[in-house]
Amino acid sequence: MFYNTPARRKFLRTEKTEFQHIEEVVKRIALSHPQVSIILRHNDNVVRRYVTKGSGGYAQRVAAVLGQKFVSSARCVEVQHDSIHIQAWLGDETMMRSTSDIQFSFVNGRGMRDKLIHHAVRQAYELQWGVLEQPAFVIYLSIPPDEVDVNVHPAKHEVRFHQSRLVHDFIVNVVSQGLTSESDDNAVPQPALQHDYIRPLTPNKGVGEHPSLLSAQHSPASQVGSQPVQPSPAQVPNYSSSASSRGGKPGKLGYGATSSGITKAYHNAFASLHEVANTSSESANTASITECGIQYITLNTRQKVFVLQDQLALLNIKQLIPAYLLDLVSSSSAAQPLMMPIAVDIPSVNHALVEALTAHHFVIDKVLNKWRLQQVPSKTRHLPWLALFPALLASEQQDLAGACEGICSEWLQPGEALNANLAQQLWDWFNSYPCQQELIEQHALLCPLNKLAELFTHDQ
Repeated sequence: MFYNTPARRKFLRTEKTEFQHIEEVVKRIALSHPQVSIILRHNDNVVRRYVTKGSGGYAQRVAAVLGQKFVSSARCVEVQHDSIHIQAWLGDETMMRSTSDIQFSFVNGRGMRDKLIHHAVRQAYELQWGVLEQPAFVIYLSIPPDEVDVNVHPAKHEVRFHQSRLVHDFIVNVVSQGLTSESDDNAVPQPALQHDYIRPLTPNKGVGEHPSLLSAQHSPASQVGSQPVQPSPAQVPNYSSSASSRGGKPGKLGYGATSSGITKAYHNAFASLHEVANTSSESANTASITECGIQYITLNTRQKVFVLQDQLALLNIKQLIPAYLLDLVSSSSAAQPLMMPIAVDIPSVNHALVEALTAHHFVIDKVLNKWRLQQVPSKTRHLPWLALFPALLASEQQDLAGACEGICSEWLQPGEALNANLAQQLWDWFNSYPCQQELIEQHALLCPLNKLAELFTHDQ
């Protein structure tokens, strides 16, 4: 074997280690080709025997390679959307491990150790269970070859998806849905929340009749054995409610959509998900009137001068953040899940404040000494919670109002600029706020008109 490359011999490990590598390769080949019988021998002894019985199949081969215990406890899901197909076995909490030795992913029949797939699966597990150990799973992903670039890794262990965000979100939602159904097996069915704070996404005009992934309709409840599964109210948006089963042949559910137009429809729907309604920006140094009848002049995107009865008021948009946040939280009637939970490591947290936040539709828990934010009030989901959440927890105030007052100094350091989109949202909110004059008098820099007149007279 090393006749032409004798230098490679010194890189060999012990016989036991090298055989473990060989066995791992054989496992991946056996899982990727269930229709082929494979027998592994070592020193004339049969070590592994993967024999195909009947027509074969992934379920039979997964049981042969990973054991019947894994198959019986794992969650089986199979989902087809347009030209993307996924079939997976997802291990439950009992299969959590400290190593990643039971993590197998395949793309179009080729074994992969792709970072995108593993990140999507791990994100789904953390989203549903908050675990930080290594999950056990086997995933088969089928996608048109022209949507995948296989020449990005010397050993072909990684690929580049042309629609990487689509594939990532698709895997996250399918895995999250399977894990949610599993965790709800023995749960008492709860009625779905009735609210109107979120609407299903639909393709923009001109896309055609092809539904996007984010606007797929839900099918009837999944089946686990013979027990119906009720969807969780806080469940993340689903690509489908695919039929699934434990230990048996996974259920199938097709979306019935054609493959053409999927890229354009997806991007249009995804853009509309994050789109911020921006009103036309006002020109600087132009006079305007608020809805409450207060005249003002826009100096820039951050500052405006308001004309009160006998004084001028210079208001910085940063000063409105506490009142804006408190108003949005107080007026929200339901919670909405974040696209990805936010976990922060804060040694000391005011538990009274956490209880106050929970009473206002925040869903906060503690996992492995980290505080995790999973859901926020429905009207605040667009806010930068990655920065706001640590500032809220670090507050020493006992109630939400006090925490909001100190959040500006914790969140924005002196001299730090405010995001332009968020600044426009703050001005739009302030323009329709009923108690504008109270906020101006409380936060603005005031200058009496007579004093200003004296200043000009003195200069002359």
